[in-house]
Amino acid sequence: MAFNTLIGNADAHSKNYSLAIDPSALYFPTPLYDVAPVLFLGAYTHSGHAIRGQVDLRRITRDHLLDEAASWGLRPRTAARMLDDLIEATADAVTSSDPPDELPRLPEQVLRRVRGFAVS
Repeated sequence: MAFNTLIGNADAHSKNYSLAIDPSALYFPTPLYDVAPVLFLGAYTHSGHAIRGQVDLRRITRDHLLDEAASWGLRPRTAARMLDDLIEATADAVTSSDPPDELPRLPEQVLRRVRGFAVS
């Protein structure tokens, strides 16, 4: 949920998350799919899930993400470290990607949004 929030994926509803179960009955999340920063298309703003009660991607903040993580049982320092690692990895991925010809400003927009979640 944090990654989809960072990049502005307004199509991150429950059907886009899956769990796999291995032969020993352990379960784990599968890789994300149907992931796109559609917030920047202008028509979509819903996060797909409430994050500390907020569903508008334009209003979700770092504190929302950290409070949501705490409600899932993560310690605040662990959640902050995980979020910072995700921000860094996502920013690195965006800066190393080529923009689609149809949306040349998209990486810049996503990067600005991702960096907005970093500690100031």
